[in-house]
Amino acid sequence: MDRVTSVLFVLMTIVCASAVLNNVCLRQELAATKTQLDFYTCRVQYEPTPIPEQTSDSPTLIEDEPDHPSIEAEIAAETRMPAGVVGSPVQDLRAEYASDYRRGQKIKHAECDHCEGCGITEAEAKEQGGQLNDHHKKSVKRIFQEGLPTSLIGDPKNLIRLCRNCGDECHFRIGHDPDGPDGPLKPTWSESNPNVERDAKRNLMKVKGDVWSVREKRPMCSASRSVAG
Repeated sequence: MDRVTSVLFVLMTIVCASAVLNNVCLRQELAATKTQLDFYTCRVQYEPTPIPEQTSDSPTLIEDEPDHPSIEAEIAAETRMPAGVVGSPVQDLRAEYASDYRRGQKIKHAECDHCEGCGITEAEAKEQGGQLNDHHKKSVKRIFQEGLPTSLIGDPKNLIRLCRNCGDECHFRIGHDPDGPDGPLKPTWSESNPNVERDAKRNLMKVKGDVWSVREKRPMCSASRSVAG
């Protein structure tokens, strides 16, 4: 009888130990899953910023709005990770996205030397004290909020060169007008024009005419073809 009791005791001990071990493993798996979910939630869940109500009588916001944020600041805002936070997967991705954007810029610059909204060249822009900016056709904000491929951040086909502080001020006037130059809303750095490529082409043709690209041997930038969607 004592031998049977001993065997049962050993078996019960083994069962209990196994249950405890399984519980520990389950807790670890749940913790890892939560960390992963928190990471992806940080990347894809956002609180969209409503477009401020403006009318045609509203003054231009070019002097009232803060300066255009850097690509790093845009990405940081959309990943909801404050600048300066270190040691996180999101921070690593943020740096990777910004690096992809820089590479995309180099390709874009090699293929396009002028503003795609008015035709002013980079050299002409500098003479006027301005510059050509690389504007996202599908904004960083839209890429994250709509769950679009993050490769669009650095895709040169998703970039359009627009002038700033010179020419027709296309970056602000066309690139950041929520409903385009013909709509009632006024431009603001906090919003982007979802039809920027279309409106830039229209303005270019209005300013330069249909024969401009042929006459001056400046074809439309090869990286400026439409990004689907």
